[in-house]
Amino acid sequence: MRWMAEVFGASGCMHAAGSLPPRRASALVVVAGLLLSILTAVPAAAQDPEPAPKSEVGDRLLVIHDSVILGARRQIEAVFPETKVQYLGFGGFRVGPAADMLAGRPDLITDKVVVELGTNYLGNQTLFRRELDRLMGLLSGVEHVLWLTPSRYASRMDQVNTEIRAAADRYPNLQIGEWTYLTAADKDLTWGDGIHLQPRGAEAIAGLIHAHLTGAVEWNRQPVGRIEGLRDTSKGLRVSGWAYDPDLDQPVKVRITVNGELVAKRKAKRHKPAVAKTDLGRGLGMDNTTTKLGFAMKLKLPDGEHEVCIEANNFDGAGPRPLDCRTVAIDHSPFGSLEKVRSAKKGTLTVLSGWAIDPDRSHAIVLEVRNGDQVVAKGRANLARTDLDQFGKGSDHGFLFKVPTIDDEYCVVAINERAGSTDTVLGCTA
Repeated sequence: MRWMAEVFGASGCMHAAGSLPPRRASALVVVAGLLLSILTAVPAAAQDPEPAPKSEVGDRLLVIHDSVILGARRQIEAVFPETKVQYLGFGGFRVGPAADMLAGRPDLITDKVVVELGTNYLGNQTLFRRELDRLMGLLSGVEHVLWLTPSRYASRMDQVNTEIRAAADRYPNLQIGEWTYLTAADKDLTWGDGIHLQPRGAEAIAGLIHAHLTGAVEWNRQPVGRIEGLRDTSKGLRVSGWAYDPDLDQPVKVRITVNGELVAKRKAKRHKPAVAKTDLGRGLGMDNTTTKLGFAMKLKLPDGEHEVCIEANNFDGAGPRPLDCRTVAIDHSPFGSLEKVRSAKKGTLTVLSGWAIDPDRSHAIVLEVRNGDQVVAKGRANLARTDLDQFGKGSDHGFLFKVPTIDDEYCVVAINERAGSTDTVLGCTA
């Protein structure tokens, strides 16, 4: 019976079979479910002759978990001293097998259940969603299910956390505990693998569970929001949209990042009543008074392609939650051409002609003729060129410069105005 002691803890619930070979451990999962029903069939009075005092989370608490919680059992039991904490899980445990085992042991289900699963994700998002739904179906009668999002030790965890957070919209008894955000903010909560708990991490995850189950953290519905407009103007990129936290009675603060860097913060307090009338708005409990949701701002960005994202600080301070991202290409640089280079005055002068336009201006822009770093002539591209009407900026954008002939080269440079950050070399004589 030595192997039974390895699989069952003192409480009679399954835990890590650390030293068992993989095939043997898999076989024991099936046998363990049967033995567990026999072991727990002892009358309650024989197991616990003196009932424990009533706990704020109930007499029993079920924790369904993988190897992460193995390092925090003592801390979890310490924060729930009046509750019998039962565990269903072991190292490598996944959502599908958890649903299989729980289907055979519905008596394990308690009024409040903690789920810490997803770390051992196999990479099939559709399968994960289906298994999540099967497990939540078994927990449909539970008063409060708390699901801890796994740490982002690999990029594939984004798929897991997307599904877990989306499930909160389908299951009204599901609350999300953002372990992901806490581990992202404090790398010392886990060991080098980014998964398993250091002692301080064990205390933190136990505290996170306690805060959510006892109501210290209000029911956590995630902030939502959208980027509705990205409009490139001569004064900068105008970003507009809306954001809402259903747990706040005040406008949420929106953070704008560009290519991963924080560039601006703004409260979503502009009048935007239309959102409340959408299916999403009604689903979040918005009413006709929920109108201060909108935001808009202008960003001065260099030319090039940029990823613009918005995120919102969640009400419980767990960390900013990504809401939406868009990619935009910005090009405010002047454009044009040095079309002709010819000699005049018996070779003593060089005539440079062409055209130039700045997309942010309708008027004639400034040009410089340079020999290396030296500016030898300066003027505006203001000569009539009816063929330039096609650009929608009028026709007066031609130029002509006469400069002394030299052995070296001349370059004509269009000076950028307003948005953008780059002057444009229209051409050189060489």
